[in-house]
Amino acid sequence: MKHPPRRRATWIAAALVGVAMLLFVGTALSTSFARLAVLRTVEPYAWAVQEQLAYNFGTRGVWKQVIHSGYDDAWTWSGHRAGTLVVVAWLYALAPSAKWMSALMVGGIALGAIPAALIGRRALRSPWGLLLGGLVYLGAPAVMATALQDYQDLCFATPALMFTLWSMQARRPAWALLGAAVGVLPREECVPLVVACALVTLWPPAWRGARWKRWLLNVGAAGLVAGAWAGWLQWAYPVSTQPGQGHDTPLVNAMRTVLSIDGLERLPGLSAVSGFYDLTWAPLGLLGLLSPWTALPGVLLILMHMTVPPGHGVDRAWSGHAHHLAPVLPFLLAATIQGAGRLLRMVQRLRPAAAPWLGRGLAAGLAVGGLAYGAWWVRAWGDSFHLVWSAWPRSPAYEHPVWTLVRALPPDAVPVVSVQHAIAVSNRPVSFTYEESLDDKARFQGLALATHMIVHEQVTRAVDRAMAMPGAHVIDRLDGYLLIGWNPGSPDPAAGQGGGGQGGGGQGGGGQGGVDPAVGGTPRYRRPPDWIPPGYRQETIPGVPPFGR
Repeated sequence: MKHPPRRRATWIAAALVGVAMLLFVGTALSTSFARLAVLRTVEPYAWAVQEQLAYNFGTRGVWKQVIHSGYDDAWTWSGHRAGTLVVVAWLYALAPSAKWMSALMVGGIALGAIPAALIGRRALRSPWGLLLGGLVYLGAPAVMATALQDYQDLCFATPALMFTLWSMQARRPAWALLGAAVGVLPREECVPLVVACALVTLWPPAWRGARWKRWLLNVGAAGLVAGAWAGWLQWAYPVSTQPGQGHDTPLVNAMRTVLSIDGLERLPGLSAVSGFYDLTWAPLGLLGLLSPWTALPGVLLILMHMTVPPGHGVDRAWSGHAHHLAPVLPFLLAATIQGAGRLLRMVQRLRPAAAPWLGRGLAAGLAVGGLAYGAWWVRAWGDSFHLVWSAWPRSPAYEHPVWTLVRALPPDAVPVVSVQHAIAVSNRPVSFTYEESLDDKARFQGLALATHMIVHEQVTRAVDRAMAMPGAHVIDRLDGYLLIGWNPGSPDPAAGQGGGGQGGGGQGGGGQGGVDPAVGGTPRYRRPPDWIPPGYRQETIPGVPPFGR
């Protein structure tokens, strides 16, 4: 049987990658929509902050959020400097909603399959390398887990740095500048990694002819772009070394703590190698050992992640804050693709006189075997992670009652909700959480700045505060949740009295009321009860992974 012409093989491989991208997006969005519907994302208030920033910039041209305390409200975007949020905010304004924001992140991460496929074509030196690169990227469980994080700009580091790695090997040197420019956008952590992409693009033993000149050009382009971007950020929004000055970042905080604690166990994450860090290599990651130069930055980043002690917004579970590993994946995946390409090319060269077809046959067998093993592994992991498998975005089976009450709000309403439910009202210019942001952002006005409250009837302190407003009345009630409205602009009798708590809602604190000495005598709200769909247990909610996975 004759092999198809090269052009036909290219189109077939590209079409198959496109199908795989549709399957990836359909599954990721169906799972994400299920999580959003029951308000079981990684940390709803973190998503809410980003969404309200995107809403206000995309629709009004200002960086502002008041839904959560403790984060910057302006351009620094929750303490970070992420150019991707500018683009996302413009696109978000087309259809402001949590689902659309999820679609933007999932779609952006899925696009990383394109540079991965191009890296695969170069590694295999065949059009079928497109399929190799695309499937390795889209079939990586860690890429799917990253797409299912709460919206975080750092998640875009996976496709952005994958593009940077490809651009440093593109035939036209001008691609290096564009690749570096794209690579620095996701967040400040990516600035040095763009230089790392340039350093590892060309394997040193393979330097021949003028390749070292291209290597120097790549490093120069990456250094120029990274230096200009970092310099402008530091000038416009400096990271101060003095407490209380400038805008610090979690990465700087974590590393400062690590370096300041004497005798600290330097690798507190070492125990999480199995079940967490090893997923960054799954399912075919050992092939990356055949391209160690490319994998090296990823390995170093994992070791750095292991040094971060608990309490710095770093979780060692893919159901938690795992977005800090997004920059690791491009290096390990590119190494896997290159290693697989080298292995297949080496096997193809086996052509004994008695059986000249042996090399091609073995290479085809290895490819099919790897595909079968990877598909089996990914399916088993996806089932354990509660993925909703689908070729097209599916509507969730269940929906939290808060969403129903939110749809009853008038368009100009200023709602107040729990931290747990913040994501349901973050697609508005102004919304508050009664446990914290109301007393942090509007301490002396309180509920006078709001118009409605959605609250569970068991959170009696919040219910009493809302019902004390002039003209207060219960508009609707559903499964124990109340929608309370009052006369707009009415003064809040409790304003300025410290009625909120410090994390009482989202972090599980507080009793029915009273005073908590741990927060300076500030009363704390009771946490609303978790809502679980009928017929399910906590660990079996559709689309929501078991805690600690």
